[in-house]
Amino acid sequence: MTSVFKVSYPFDGSNKTHSDLILRSADGVDFRVMKAVLAVASPVFHDMTTLAEPLLASSEGQHNASAEVSEEGLPIVVMYESNAIVLDALLRIIYPVIPPKLEDDLELVSGLVRAAQKYDMAAVMHVVEDVLRTAARRNSGERSLEVFIIACEYRMEELTRLAVNEFLKCPDRPGYFAGLERASASTLFRLYDYKRRVADEMDILFSPVKKCLPPQLRCIVRDIECSVMNVKPAEGCGSIERGYYMSRWWITLRESVRVKIQKAPLSEAAITIGLIAEAVHSSKCCSDCRDNVLRQLTPLEATIKSEMRRLAEGVRFELP
Repeated sequence: MTSVFKVSYPFDGSNKTHSDLILRSADGVDFRVMKAVLAVASPVFHDMTTLAEPLLASSEGQHNASAEVSEEGLPIVVMYESNAIVLDALLRIIYPVIPPKLEDDLELVSGLVRAAQKYDMAAVMHVVEDVLRTAARRNSGERSLEVFIIACEYRMEELTRLAVNEFLKCPDRPGYFAGLERASASTLFRLYDYKRRVADEMDILFSPVKKCLPPQLRCIVRDIECSVMNVKPAEGCGSIERGYYMSRWWITLRESVRVKIQKAPLSEAAITIGLIAEAVHSSKCCSDCRDNVLRQLTPLEATIKSEMRRLAEGVRFELP
């Protein structure tokens, strides 16, 4: 059984002395409001000669009835694009009341974006954009795909790029959510193809050297190559790759990192001081390599991460 939305203060009947307009939601719920508040929040409302005139045509070509009035004589404007839940949240953002909690309901946020763009409500857009940024970044980007779809749908370029970036940090595949059905196949293809291209580009750093040493590795070649092999091969730990004796710790590390970047190319966990130290100890590399790496774990990690970011930044994402 579908529950009926109950309008509460200040949009219910208790506010009759101050309200001079009724906004009716798409599902038939009436909100008593003040024209002055709406006019301040939205230049679209402000520029109307009368708020009782038609404001919106639905996608089917329906129009608001300008002559419709309530029993108490208040003009009624039907908001065809907003149900009662969305309209209530929208009004509570622009009214001097306790604002609604939006963080866990991105479907509601999507409805607010649609209405805010339609009526040019800057204050509402500011609130919902902040909510979407926070949602995209929360818990290693686990909701970034939801934010991406909303941002693409409403042409929010800055937010789209943020969501893409956060999506590439998330190693887990998102479960089903309602907004997924609104995304086109081409939009999702662009996102997953971009993830693959970034991962492939970053993989250059961690693949066995086939032709020549990647330029990005030249700055740390002294750290990833076993120098002992050049003077005392019996005491070294390197495996030769195109003239370079790659240290055993580096070979161990890169195998682990390659798996991680395929799942989440921009994850902070793809390369860490802990992973480097673990590779050094588990690989049983020679003492020279071990001591050299452990002396400079922090700068080595920072350098590798910097080169990974540089490679990722070179891959262009085409907005849908």
